[in-house]
Amino acid sequence: MIKELKHQFMQTAFVSIVWLTLILSITQWSSSLPFHYVWHIIGIGTLAGIVFGVMYPLLWNYFTFPAPTNILISTVINLGFQVGAVALYSTALLEWILPYFIGIAFLTLVGHIIAFLFYKKQQNQKLAQALNHLKPQP
Repeated sequence: MIKELKHQFMQTAFVSIVWLTLILSITQWSSSLPFHYVWHIIGIGTLAGIVFGVMYPLLWNYFTFPAPTNILISTVINLGFQVGAVALYSTALLEWILPYFIGIAFLTLVGHIIAFLFYKKQQNQKLAQALNHLKPQP
């Protein structure tokens, strides 16, 4: 489990850093970024690796909390990631979106509920297929 989570963290962090660098290259093409901003990009990638590469797999695959608790925990973790990532990206952008935090929190909660419903449906289909392929014992 630890090896799998470490692999997921590294993969998620790396992809996030590359993705963010690509976005910054496109949007900030005509201006130069200060070198210390590289650490902000690495920080955002690390946050993404922790949240999406470690916390989500732990919550949905290994922990045995009830569904509403998982949804609530993942929503709070995701909101923390959102605020942290936006703060590292741009404090001006954070100040601009902070008045809409309640709406963002509501949409994040609704998104997690919908994602949970699809996730459980997919898990149930996989389980049903596995059970259908079992051979009956005589």
